[in-house]
Amino acid sequence: LRRWVCPYKTLLAQFGLKVEGERTGFLPLTVSGTLRPSPLTPVNGKHGSQIISGLLIALSLCPTRHQLPTFLRIHHLTSRFYLDLTCEVMGYFGLEVPDFPEEQDELDERTYFFGTGQQVRPVVGLACEADWSAAALMMAAGAAMGDVTLHGLNLNSLQPDAEMYDLLVEQNSDLVRYENGDINIRKGLTVPFDYDITDTPDLLGALIILALRAGGESCPSGNFSSEKS
Repeated sequence: LRRWVCPYKTLLAQFGLKVEGERTGFLPLTVSGTLRPSPLTPVNGKHGSQIISGLLIALSLCPTRHQLPTFLRIHHLTSRFYLDLTCEVMGYFGLEVPDFPEEQDELDERTYFFGTGQQVRPVVGLACEADWSAAALMMAAGAAMGDVTLHGLNLNSLQPDAEMYDLLVEQNSDLVRYENGDINIRKGLTVPFDYDITDTPDLLGALIILALRAGGESCPSGNFSSEKS
């Protein structure tokens, strides 16, 4: 309830929605009105990906008289990999995956374009992946203080926090991956590190655990708004 949501009020107003609340800029809020697609809308991405993910889904389903493409121009983009994950899940349910120019893949600005008035396709037997955000904390705890074995993680996942595995490999941590996919991490030497969490803000907690056990100064840095703050 203490998360600052005031920027969302201005953003949603661009799509015909009215946001009201007793406490200015904080939850709880009341949202009213009819969502209206806009041909081209600028969006500030520095406040995180969650509101952008919601808009990508809601606008794709929004009824419209004209099947014209909608454009979201996102600047100061952070947490880009969470948006990639959103687009992948949309595809599972038969929605047109929002696209952007290939040359914007590594930039802090993206212009997504997609159609409106789409229909969700029912899906049978879709399994949810294990959560790499939670797993990253357990992996850091194992590397810093104990012996942890994790089951059911997908190393090919688009979840950005799967980068924790690669970081521990780079750290030469005592890490073993078994044939059945289980991952075991044991306490070992943790060396100081620098890590940019602009696109993986939920790794901050796990990185702090590692940094506290490192034999020197570590520096997690970046421009971000934590997805779970």
